[in-house]
Amino acid sequence: MTRVFLPVLMISFLAGCKKEDKFFVKDGTNAAENVKPMVAADDVYYFKAIINGQTISWVVPAGGKQGAYESRSVYTVSQLSDDCTDNLCRYFLANTVISSKNSTGIPQITAGFNIATKNADKKDLQSWFEPGIKVFGTPRSTIADVVKNGVFIYYIDSDKKEWVSHFGSGDQSGSFFESVDLTNGTQVNEGSVQKRWKARFSCKLYSREGKSISVENGEIYGPVL
Repeated sequence: MTRVFLPVLMISFLAGCKKEDKFFVKDGTNAAENVKPMVAADDVYYFKAIINGQTISWVVPAGGKQGAYESRSVYTVSQLSDDCTDNLCRYFLANTVISSKNSTGIPQITAGFNIATKNADKKDLQSWFEPGIKVFGTPRSTIADVVKNGVFIYYIDSDKKEWVSHFGSGDQSGSFFESVDLTNGTQVNEGSVQKRWKARFSCKLYSREGKSISVENGEIYGPVL
């Protein structure tokens, strides 16, 4: 894929859509990116939800060769600190993206997890994708930001407006996020098997100006890790 995703707070996970690139800040020479293409499998990836009362249903055809939407995964690791004795020294982030196949990649939805850890082990992050109820987190906007481990959701609507779970107050009282399923994919990429992830959620998303929208009965299924 030549186009990619979002901005959300710190490391540029994807390579692509220029609007999104500004959202994350690269972490110098320690930053590493691995943007994986869609798995050519029998599964049909998708995103569906009711957003502010409007029903959304985006489907990625098997193989992704036809249709209006596409999917991809992003995995990023960078350095928080040189001191792994007393500090959380590594930052991990991974997500799945479902987006329009047009030249802008908009509209699009991104869901994933970010953690700070002392261990440079991908398994620390993968455990968050395993089935279960998850807490909402906060990726970092700058290298100095404190990271709150957990899930984040990022949505760009058809008007190119950004809506993010941790913008503004980030209040998610009454919200929920559940990882439903994590299974192995079929494509081997750089020594690792890409996985398929399904999650369900209802939450609030916020704009930079403090406005909010509601997401109900959200469900996303796509490639990760």
